Amino acid sequence: MGKVYIAGVGSGDEKLITVRAMECIKEADVIVYDRLANPKFLSFAKKDAEKIDVGKRANKHTLAQWQINELLCKKAKEGKIVLRLKGGDPFVFGRGGEEGLELFKAGIEFEIVPGVSAANAVTAFAGIPLTHRGISSSFHVITGHEDPTKNENIIDYSVIAKLSGTLVFFMGLNNLSSICTNLMKNGKDKSTPVAVISNGTLKNQKTVCSTLENIVDLKDSMESPALIVVGEVVSLRESLNWFEGKQISQKRVLVTRSTDQYKKFASAIEDIGAAPLSMPMIEVRDRLNALEIKEMYKNIEQYNWLVFTSENAVNIFMRGLMDERGDVRVLSGLKIAVIGSATKAALNKYYLKADITPPEFETEILAQELRDKVKPGEKVLLPTSSLAHNSIYGAIKEVGGHIDMVFIYEVVTPKYEKGELMEVLSNIDVVTFTSPSCVKGFVTILKEDSYDASAVLRDKEVVCIGPITGKALSEAGVETFKCAKVHNVQGVAGEISDK
Repeated sequence: MGKVYIAGVGSGDEKLITVRAMECIKEADVIVYDRLANPKFLSFAKKDAEKIDVGKRANKHTLAQWQINELLCKKAKEGKIVLRLKGGDPFVFGRGGEEGLELFKAGIEFEIVPGVSAANAVTAFAGIPLTHRGISSSFHVITGHEDPTKNENIIDYSVIAKLSGTLVFFMGLNNLSSICTNLMKNGKDKSTPVAVISNGTLKNQKTVCSTLENIVDLKDSMESPALIVVGEVVSLRESLNWFEGKQISQKRVLVTRSTDQYKKFASAIEDIGAAPLSMPMIEVRDRLNALEIKEMYKNIEQYNWLVFTSENAVNIFMRGLMDERGDVRVLSGLKIAVIGSATKAALNKYYLKADITPPEFETEILAQELRDKVKPGEKVLLPTSSLAHNSIYGAIKEVGGHIDMVFIYEVVTPKYEKGELMEVLSNIDVVTFTSPSCVKGFVTILKEDSYDASAVLRDKEVVCIGPITGKALSEAGVETFKCAKVHNVQGVAGEISDK
């Protein structure tokens, strides 16, 4: 029997995660995560960890709650360490209690890992103290979205309207009008200050302030997820707002590369003051169990050259090498060529040095250098993806060498719910692409929803990593985009406009 951790990861800003929750992410065999859990956390998971999205959206549930409960029990009964990852705190409107009860009934060991709740994190980032001497000596956390299956309201507004403390409503934006009306109807002064905080603790956080009587008139400027705060403490925001407006840029940048490559790119985007959001257009799946790949490792010493054109190729190849041969020294007789600084850095992690590293991140330039260095009759191994560019293959053949292109991984397009990409794009300023595969995935997902990439990106700032990716954008009909002068993620981030 395995074990289940039910963990909260805080309210958005990844730095608010607890040390214990991060330990669980790194240990888990299976991660079952919510929509509101910051996607950056997944990049810390083990390479072979299974990641299952069970996020809930308005009227769109990936899995019903009973199915999530069953999933947790099933995976634990397989002997796996399971992490149920939630935004905020699992016991504050997180349904962690329900999941814990199901695990208890099934006799499965579990642990609750508290998270920083939106109630105190989001309000703190908005400069609104929940309590303040002389103003509020209590705060009350209330759901703004009652269970629609219940026959009567469980929120007794005749009671909470008379409370002198701060009222915090979760998930209440759609019911904002009803909340304000019920509070005033039951005696709360119509001039009571109200704040609605959207995207709390993230760089695109926005706070709208008014009164119970007038806040609904400003609803068009609000967006989910949002927290509603009612009380006199809201007036302190004018002096205590330390976060909003202090960012260099509020631009929201979509990162389309695979989840396991998100972290480094996100850091580069944050360094320029923008806010990254991950929605991968590709998934990388290794083929290390294929017979021809096992044969490749068995005969690795017969090659003269080993060529890598991506970080994925390096990491997957080395993982397979250690599984099959158990010693990196079997590569001692091979010369190695790589393309790009990121691929070079990935190779260096394994204490290997490249013999050829072109300064430009272009396959054709690497092909030209190999054409000059590879001798007739030499054997070249190119472990790559099924979507690999064939210019290197042609260059080696041209000089009389022998080359084996072995597809050690495949790149596939992820599955998303209908309209999900368009929903994300509605809140995005910049779209980035770091490979032709990302472009292809983006175009494919849009086509499934009957949208055209050129039209969708017309009013967005589009930045790509280099000319090969730029060519893929042009072929997709995208006319306006920028190519990074330096072909790496820092180069892409540097091209994002500050206007």
